[in-house]
Amino acid sequence: MAPPHSPPRLWYHRLRPHQRPRHVATAHLRSAPRPHLLPRRPDLHPSSKILPPEREPRIVRDVVDCCRNFRGLKLELEQFAVDAAQTSTLLVLRGTIPVKYKSATYNIPVAIFVPSHYPNEAPTPYVRPTRQMVLRPRHSHVDTLGRVYLPHYLAQWDPNQFTLYGVVVAMVQVFCIEPPVYTRTGNTDVSVGNETERRRLITVLNTQLSHRFGDAIDEAMSDLCCLLKRKDDLVRSTQSVSDHIRARASQLERTQSHQQSLNERRLSLTRWQAVSTPHHSDPSNDCNEHQQQHTSPSVDHVLQYTDILDNQMCTCFAQDGAFADALDQLDEAFVKGVIDQDAYMKHVRDVSRQQFFPRALRKKIEIAKSKKLEVDEHGQLRPMRTGRAAPLFAS
Repeated sequence: MAPPHSPPRLWYHRLRPHQRPRHVATAHLRSAPRPHLLPRRPDLHPSSKILPPEREPRIVRDVVDCCRNFRGLKLELEQFAVDAAQTSTLLVLRGTIPVKYKSATYNIPVAIFVPSHYPNEAPTPYVRPTRQMVLRPRHSHVDTLGRVYLPHYLAQWDPNQFTLYGVVVAMVQVFCIEPPVYTRTGNTDVSVGNETERRRLITVLNTQLSHRFGDAIDEAMSDLCCLLKRKDDLVRSTQSVSDHIRARASQLERTQSHQQSLNERRLSLTRWQAVSTPHHSDPSNDCNEHQQQHTSPSVDHVLQYTDILDNQMCTCFAQDGAFADALDQLDEAFVKGVIDQDAYMKHVRDVSRQQFFPRALRKKIEIAKSKKLEVDEHGQLRPMRTGRAAPLFAS
């Protein structure tokens, strides 16, 4: 390989950097090997309008870096058709790039057009087959005109990170997997390589198909697993809702049973109240209406004591029994869960405190009867008044 040519000494090299023209004010451009890379044409001089002054250092640096790493590329000028009615002269890196495919290295002819707004605009690479080559049909990255598409590089072009060298490297990586051209032998188009290469291509195709089908199967299995998981979640949710509904139904049955029991007790209490409540006759009613009201007399009105102590003792026994029944009802309500523990304890204390007074009064009555005394309305003992101790039944 021939050593690089040293740049010629121009008139502005004798000036200091701040005194040089704007397009050569960058110091590192003096040592860049531009003369042996650029064609010896006057329109490619640094002062030419092809290279904008503000982007010239970046363009020169990227072109030099790309040509140093890929010796088969050279810089040229070519007319590029922007549309059907407009063309522009652009820099183009033309030549071959080495592509290693199946243990063999092939030189793929390419042309990379550098736009006028580079690096703000991505370059446009093409595959330019020779007369002995034809483009591969239905290539995943090369169209029928030879234009190269790199979705992960050109489509996401970043002027601060991507360069011409990166474009060539991305093309090499793509072409190593799938070559873009065939060689032409006589009237028959054969793949790049011999029969062994063809078999290797078939093997690669089978491998790619198996990978694609495998990926599709894996994706389908993943979706199926997600659906099965959702089904299990729905089954568990349905079971939870069913359990909740059954629990609510059981609670409703218990509530209805309890309500029925309360209704029966209320009816029983209503009947008892109707039996035990005395019916006072109205003086304005006649005797026939009084005889038609046939109700059972109350026990409290039938049994009467003429003795004060016996009457008080009967009242104490009645109150004590009523409080005992109230305590039994509280116990039953607490066992069934109708009331909580705090309410149960509070009511038990209140009822027990009230039950204490008739019991204490009964003790005093017993002492008074033994000493022939009586208990007044304030609970004090006093001498017994005259009266009969035996109870009489009212007629």
